[in-house]
Amino acid sequence: MWLFALRRTRSIQMTLTVTQGIPLTLRQPQFTAEYELRFQPLTQRGDHLCWAACVESVLWSMSATRTNQSLLARQFLPSCRVVLPVRDLQGSRCDEPLQATMMSTVWSQVGCEDPQKEMIGESLSARLVSELSNGSPVQAWVNNYHAVMLYGYRRKEYGTESVLVMDPQRGYGDYWRALDVSRHWSAIWTGLSLGAHSNA
Repeated sequence: MWLFALRRTRSIQMTLTVTQGIPLTLRQPQFTAEYELRFQPLTQRGDHLCWAACVESVLWSMSATRTNQSLLARQFLPSCRVVLPVRDLQGSRCDEPLQATMMSTVWSQVGCEDPQKEMIGESLSARLVSELSNGSPVQAWVNNYHAVMLYGYRRKEYGTESVLVMDPQRGYGDYWRALDVSRHWSAIWTGLSLGAHSNA
């Protein structure tokens, strides 16, 4: 019977020792590129306010502009007639979905210089890397109904790529495989660099 013992060395390699053979060295894939924006993940304060949490996170992280999801709902949702305390948003008339097609208008009105909707395609990974490397987060919509923010990427050897995603339902960032992005995400918004002033 073969017995295996696995031990970690000081380098990025792992040594596999076989009791009836000679030591073998297995090399772990290295990160060839890694970048993460300074970004404040936030949790959505209503069932349908993922879009507002994304906007609040960008303004908070990139311009120190203070807004909240209640103010954003009042500004962009026709059903929201008053500014509610944030704790009262859940299940109210200010807790309504926003059509993904409205996001260009939203981003423009909160101060983004050149928001652009782009469809998911074969050049997705290169586009994300370009935007993030230039200091701009990217918004993505999952199956046309849930908004998330991308604020980092990681590339390993052999072409494996992943992106750092803030999911407002969770309120923190996780790395998702770029392959999963192309399968489940319907569109992305780029050009979210903020101008000198924001009117949120």
